[in-house]
Amino acid sequence: MRRNLNVLVVDDEAPARELMCRQIERSCPSLQVVQSASSAKEARAIIDSISPDVVFLDIQMPHE
Repeated sequence: MRRNLNVLVVDDEAPARELMCRQIERSCPSLQVVQSASSAKEARAIIDSISPDVVFLDIQMPHE
């Protein structure tokens, strides 16, 4: 039995974040987007609370 991997998507731009979530859900059936975040601070809190298996992270975000 294959286990789905829980995914967190982090991007400060909402359209990019939404597109990434849709692409992952459509293209990668073994990945499940469980949460998204709009800042590194928010992402750190989510990571601490749910411990996702995979994080897709925008590498150019303001203030981080």
